[in-house]
Amino acid sequence: MLKKPTVLLILVLAGTWLAYTFITGLIPDETQITWLVEGMQEDFNNGAATGVGKGLSADFEEEAYGLDKRGLVLGLMHVMRQERASDGTFPLRAEIRDTHQITVHQTDPRTADVTVLVEFTRLRRGASQDAPPKALGLLQFDGKCRYENGSWRFVSSTHEVLEGRRPF
Repeated sequence: MLKKPTVLLILVLAGTWLAYTFITGLIPDETQITWLVEGMQEDFNNGAATGVGKGLSADFEEEAYGLDKRGLVLGLMHVMRQERASDGTFPLRAEIRDTHQITVHQTDPRTADVTVLVEFTRLRRGASQDAPPKALGLLQFDGKCRYENGSWRFVSSTHEVLEGRRPF
């Protein structure tokens, strides 16, 4: 027979799961996908490749380089290790331009197309805090998302350089 603390813990966990499910059901899909993209941007800017990978489905495919999820995360880890400054900071930055498009499919509401413009810059090492970062490139990312296991994840993406060059 279960003791009171165990039963109480099970009830709290079940209640938390039900509340999370209810609340996320009220948030529009477009907002959830925007949060996904912003979270991946934040993880990139923090030099956290595995954080970026959390936004990718297990069967993710990056079409421009032909990478799967593991390959993309390992590639980002390599870039982040190479670029990291001696003080541990990661100088590359990704900034999402205001214009992005999210289209949830009407025929299959668990899938969506996402287009995001991302400007990549590099913080200037040794420069004053007021020095503007060096512009590297403006890229357009086109991706497909799928709602799985309670959250949105990218299943594929590709990119095109609109200005400058690829940052890595």
